[in-house]
Amino acid sequence: MVKKAIFTLFSLSLFAQEILIFENEAFVKEEKTVKNGYIQLPKCTKANSLVFEDKVPSYRFVLAKNLLDLLELFVGKEVEFIKEDKKLKGTLLSTHPIIVQSDRLYFDLKPKDFIFKSFPKGFNLEPQVLVETNKKELEVGYECNNVRWNSIYNLKLDKNLHLQGFIHINTPEEFSNMKLSLVARREKKVGEMPIFKAARATTSIEAVEGNYIYTLPKRYDIKDNLFINYIDEEVPYKKRFIVKWNNLKYAAGEEEKHFLQLITFVAPKPLPKGVARFFKNGVLLSTTRFKPLSQGEKATLEAGEDFDLKVTRKVLKREEDKKRWKGEVLYLFENPKGEKVTLEVIEMIPTTKLKIKGDCEYKKLDASHLLIKTTLNGTSKICHFSFKL
Repeated sequence: MVKKAIFTLFSLSLFAQEILIFENEAFVKEEKTVKNGYIQLPKCTKANSLVFEDKVPSYRFVLAKNLLDLLELFVGKEVEFIKEDKKLKGTLLSTHPIIVQSDRLYFDLKPKDFIFKSFPKGFNLEPQVLVETNKKELEVGYECNNVRWNSIYNLKLDKNLHLQGFIHINTPEEFSNMKLSLVARREKKVGEMPIFKAARATTSIEAVEGNYIYTLPKRYDIKDNLFINYIDEEVPYKKRFIVKWNNLKYAAGEEEKHFLQLITFVAPKPLPKGVARFFKNGVLLSTTRFKPLSQGEKATLEAGEDFDLKVTRKVLKREEDKKRWKGEVLYLFENPKGEKVTLEVIEMIPTTKLKIKGDCEYKKLDASHLLIKTTLNGTSKICHFSFKL
């Protein structure tokens, strides 16, 4: 069950430079300087996502570069504009020249006379914002496109598991002294993230089921391709060696397999989803992925095959007719190093009604699987089993 925890992303009492990154976009909150009534926002900004922490009586997005292109989308529609310091509404009749009809009056306007507080979906701006305020600094929030993060982990197997993790952030913009939070999904959901809705509303939010939020402890200057050394700790771990085979009923002849290493450890702190690379004595064993982990949550990852450990399954006898099936199987376990090790074999079985006799430890895991378990104190061991249905 996904644990739910409350995270305060953006404080209402004390504003801080903060960035929340989710997949390929981010929500940024920062203090902006007002120069001659204007605020310049980054090129990555989604202009229609802009929110103000302070109450701003009125604001306009002004950009001569492509405002005419924007106005073209509003021909024949109602628009809001400023004329002689008055806010008026009317119908935009044309853009060459710019004519607006309001009641029975016609106005010849300029692009900067219009007020836009939202934009058509897909229309990108590099917005400069004209605000009505006497303040020199304003606290603003906005969405930013093309900001991405991913995490990479190096796990070195020794007496303890050396867990080293990096967060890689790719952004088209530069942000200074930012508190950094990352959103990771447990499961795919359709539609807008509730987290972003809460962020835009500048409220405290709760981590919703299916998502985790990770807030890193330090502040960062985020630019270009940034690698953050997120965790570097020695973590206790347990190791299992396991082999899985297909349905025992159809086994024939002789087959050899190496054991898969399963590494289990408890997350010492919240760990974002990521790619994990297992190493032993400097050699890459495997690459795997794991889902987001809460602090204290247990993780089991596949650390590749151990080529020193193998088992050979030999089918000594198999008899079958329309109603009955029986067989004799020999398992040869080999461990050249001779170290004490426990090995597990999971066999897929046809039914729980299967009668089993064996000279090694075994148990039925469920209706379809049998677990055979043995401990080697030397270099090899043989287990003999008979099955009857």
